[in-house]
Amino acid sequence: MSKTFIFGAMATLTAVFASCGKGGGSEDRSPMLLSSQIEGHTTRADGGVWAGGEQVQVALGSEGGRTFVASVDGTLTPATTIYWQDYSSRLIARAWHPAVGAYIFPVDQSDQAKFQSADFVFAPEVRNVTAGNSRLTFVHCLAKVTAALSAGDGVTADDLAAAVVSFSGYTTVVPNTAAGVVTGSGENDWIASFRTGNTCSVLLAPQTMTGKPFFKVTARGAPQIWEPMAADSVQLRAGYSYDYAVTVEKEGLVVTATGSSAWGSGSSSTVPGGRDTTPATGSTTWGAGSDDTVTGQTKP
Repeated sequence: MSKTFIFGAMATLTAVFASCGKGGGSEDRSPMLLSSQIEGHTTRADGGVWAGGEQVQVALGSEGGRTFVASVDGTLTPATTIYWQDYSSRLIARAWHPAVGAYIFPVDQSDQAKFQSADFVFAPEVRNVTAGNSRLTFVHCLAKVTAALSAGDGVTADDLAAAVVSFSGYTTVVPNTAAGVVTGSGENDWIASFRTGNTCSVLLAPQTMTGKPFFKVTARGAPQIWEPMAADSVQLRAGYSYDYAVTVEKEGLVVTATGSSAWGSGSSSTVPGGRDTTPATGSTTWGAGSDDTVTGQTKP
């Protein structure tokens, strides 16, 4: 049985203060800073932390997002200084990154920067945020899908190294910073993946992939497409990671959903996500320029 793991390693933001003043004058008020820490593992799509200079939007009370700037040590500093009115002041807060106006879902995620830019994270609303208790926990709003490639019958190591892997998904993705979700719309199209060695990854908006083309491996100019059947029940959910082992053969793909480590360090749950498949029975022209596609079929 396949498993996926929720991204339990979440970025935590805790307000810290330059002074402990509780008085009424501005010189006695505490300027608000945010300190980001990672529980267990990092949350960023590429496994890294803040590069420095990222803009994180924090909504305080009924206000819209205020810009905080991240530094490499995890400190988030408001672009314009903010003070607590007093030490007992209580706020409602939520946060997200990147800013909605700056977020454009990349259909080409073939390098680290593009892959990273697809990662939209959201900290759900927290009430009664005070100077001494102001934790916001970020979660991922997209699903992460990874395919580990290996060479099978009729495929050489050179063929595999030159293979191009794409995943199908929504190409229009819009965040909702009130609900903390992203919504995909329109027709699915192929999204170029980020490859390291023989491992290819992509971030996708949540949707059901059963009965739809899911990923495509093109080697020697011949594209081969895997389409999950009904028994595979591939439901991409926000904040989950889906890992597949893909054996590329001359006559088709052999796909197995594998257990994976979490994108973070949270608890795991069983989520159907693919089964062993036989090589497709359709014909394949194994040569440059072929437009033939082959779809893997689920074993009975």
